[in-house]
Amino acid sequence: NAVLQFAAPGIPTTPEETLPWTVRVQNEAAGSGEYELRVGSPALDAFNAWMAGRVPPDEDGPEQDPDRDGLPSLLEFLLNSDPSVAAIPAVGPLVAEASEPLSLRLHLPASWERPVMAQLESTTSLVDDSWTTVATKTPNGPWTSPNQTIPVAHPEGGFTFAVPSSLPAYYRLSFSLAE
Repeated sequence: NAVLQFAAPGIPTTPEETLPWTVRVQNEAAGSGEYELRVGSPALDAFNAWMAGRVPPDEDGPEQDPDRDGLPSLLEFLLNSDPSVAAIPAVGPLVAEASEPLSLRLHLPASWERPVMAQLESTTSLVDDSWTTVATKTPNGPWTSPNQTIPVAHPEGGFTFAVPSSLPAYYRLSFSLAE
């Protein structure tokens, strides 16, 4: 048996990008038996290594909150806080800045090296599932936006972005492991 590892030459910088893959596993002429092919995520490996031994195995998923402090383990991974110790949330609520035009401030680190993607979404109604992407941030990249609403670094930390004042709007942040 052999284990072959291949490091991808490029990793997508946005969720919309994809890399074409062709995988062929061939049997030797005299070979027989079962062959297994696995594709692993370096980001998931980094998260699993970080979580190892911190919490019970049945509570070590990225979306779980073993310390019940309101921060899922994936966000604690991004902020390098302890997922087993409840603390005051390091990421505060969105804060309206007293400026024209109206802007909101995200209490997130200005940059992070961990393989976590952030996505800022908005909707005008909580009745239906109509969330649209406002901006996306990759671990080592800047915020990008399909509609030019790009958060910019705030002098006191985190990010701010302009919001329309004409419509009621709701915002949420979602996090995922970068592939």
